Amino acid sequence: MLVFILLTMLAFILFTRIRPLVTRIHHAQRVSLSVATPTNASPAAAQTFSFGSVIERVVSGEGDANQRFIDFDTGKQSAASEFFGVKDEPSPEETQQWWRKTGIDAVGDTSAAVRGLVGFEMVATPVPAEEWERATPAKLANYFTLAKPGPPVTLSGRDALPATFAVKTRENGAGLVQITGFTDKPRGVKIRYKLVQSAHP
Repeated sequence: MLVFILLTMLAFILFTRIRPLVTRIHHAQRVSLSVATPTNASPAAAQTFSFGSVIERVVSGEGDANQRFIDFDTGKQSAASEFFGVKDEPSPEETQQWWRKTGIDAVGDTSAAVRGLVGFEMVATPVPAEEWERATPAKLANYFTLAKPGPPVTLSGRDALPATFAVKTRENGAGLVQITGFTDKPRGVKIRYKLVQSAHP
């Protein structure tokens, strides 16, 4: 009997202490919900995406002193000799650090094996040339589903031109790149590209 009374008293004490806490938790939840979902709030403006301006470049296809390297996100071109000495032979690790530090995405290569660009740590998948005009930013995601980033990835213009590619850089810049032709003196790769930009209506 004594045990029963003690258990009853303990249960009563626990109930009286816990009940205010439970009440406060329920109240806090109601307040949180009322703040998170106001009844008169207007929906946020929907974010839309479109292609930015078309950028045209001639990327040199040979020579460390020439601007063979390009950052698609900024459009900047670079030469290896600007960062490494003429006789330097940087290790793969040093070269990779250079790519990442400068944002370089690809290098021009006019050799018979490539005839185009070689991309670093990016996704590039060939698409029909007609996609340059008809593809929407939303459609690009479909091309990236099964593609994996390199290095290296090859954007080759050895076949019919323009050669068109859906690309995604290491900085998540997405867009379309076309190889439109080549130059001979000096040897280079003619490209144009456009990246997806966000905008509010």
